[in-house]
Amino acid sequence: MEWLKGKLGQIIAVAALVSTIAGFGYTGAGYVTRLEAVEKRSGVSYKKELQALTDTDVAIEKEILVLQTQIKALQDKVNTIQKKQNDSRNPLISIN
Repeated sequence: MEWLKGKLGQIIAVAALVSTIAGFGYTGAGYVTRLEAVEKRSGVSYKKELQALTDTDVAIEKEILVLQTQIKALQDKVNTIQKKQNDSRNPLISIN
């Protein structure tokens, strides 16, 4: 690990990381090209299915936002109820 302390070691480490990431990008691009070629040859396209999945994802995200809003409202109600219970002037609370 001593070699990482020197500038040359750091440059080598950064170059290794960059080349690894570039290799993954190149490989991914190759896979995409192969998939497109297979789709063209087979006549099968998954664009409709992908669009349907995207639409479903958007709908799910909207539902999650609605649920988050409802949860926030419920938390506010619970906090209000807890404040009322903690109020010593409330005659329903028995103080020990």
